[in-house]
Amino acid sequence: TMGTERQIKAAELINKIFWNQGSYVHLQEENITVDMFRGGRALMLGNNTLGSTYVLREMEDEYGILPYPKLDELQENYRTVVHDCASIGVIPINCAHPEQTGAVLEAMNSESWKYVIPAWYETALKIKYVRDNVSAQMIDIIRDSITTEFAYVYASKLDNAGKIFRTLTQKKSNDFASEWAKIQNGAENKLEKLYEAYIVNY
Repeated sequence: TMGTERQIKAAELINKIFWNQGSYVHLQEENITVDMFRGGRALMLGNNTLGSTYVLREMEDEYGILPYPKLDELQENYRTVVHDCASIGVIPINCAHPEQTGAVLEAMNSESWKYVIPAWYETALKIKYVRDNVSAQMIDIIRDSITTEFAYVYASKLDNAGKIFRTLTQKKSNDFASEWAKIQNGAENKLEKLYEAYIVNY
């Protein structure tokens, strides 16, 4: 459901924080904000991924990691949305041994899940890239709250319906209803086509 009271409240809060006096927004070059924070010229750095914390490893000032805040006291748990892109492995249609290739890919992914991901979280993120136990605990909170949103992952195929908050923020607008009305028909039609494509292929 789009246009709920909580979504409208979220849009208003995001804009209030994002465009508040004292905030710095640079829509084109992320490294500028990273450099400002790393150089001690910014109190907070938002919209970064856990995977990019390595760039702060040599930072002279002390810093910590926090999950994004809850919308309000009614929200029971934190929510952390994974990035809208991911690396995937595919098997070409002309592969001579698809079953064997699939088995190898499955085994490699299984081993990565068992050994690489825990090492990345427990050693790289929680020991090498942070300065204190509190930040390590924050990483656990972030990891435990990971979620994704279908409309966000497929935003480019759904008239950017899943990125409506980004659109509103860029426009400095809280008018969720009007923004959704502009894209609703196109997004819903494309969602139906996407659904049909999944049904046909799977």
